[in-house]
Amino acid sequence: MARQAVRGSQRPPLPFWVWLLAGFAAGVGLTMFFILKDGMPPANGPTPNPNAQSADGDKPLVELAAGDAATRKPKYDFYSVLPEMEVVIPDAELKEQNQQAAPAPPAVGERLMLQVSSFSNAGDAEALKARLALTGVQANVVPVTIDGRTWHRVRLGPFADSRALESAKRELEAQKYQPIALREKQ
Repeated sequence: MARQAVRGSQRPPLPFWVWLLAGFAAGVGLTMFFILKDGMPPANGPTPNPNAQSADGDKPLVELAAGDAATRKPKYDFYSVLPEMEVVIPDAELKEQNQQAAPAPPAVGERLMLQVSSFSNAGDAEALKARLALTGVQANVVPVTIDGRTWHRVRLGPFADSRALESAKRELEAQKYQPIALREKQ
């Protein structure tokens, strides 16, 4: 009687969906690892000095930190980044200005602008500019660096007066955009 050779185990190979799920789980696991790793504070970071003095030298920083919450400033304040360069015009103020018989032009050294959006990626800003151009709206992409990071703002303007600004804002809102009216110093 002849013996037949037997190769390893006779189990069928794993189906493709098992490999797919294993790869997906590994990807999610690695992603979570890197997100959590980058989000954690450094273990050997700087230690606070309880005897440090404030810039004016009046009070120790520990006393300043323990002060009333109303007197403390937030860590990040938008208006400290661009101090008084741009001021958002509330909708109520814009409507009030347009109810006047003849809306006044912007003050000397000021421009009325509409900001449609802001992107960290220049390609996204250019894509929005192109979509706006297809609807007949001419926009500009203005790069601005804030805290070492560059933002690409998609803007319209300058406008001659608040009536033209509000008209353009309503047109963009009808197209499902959420523009912000700005008064900008030149």
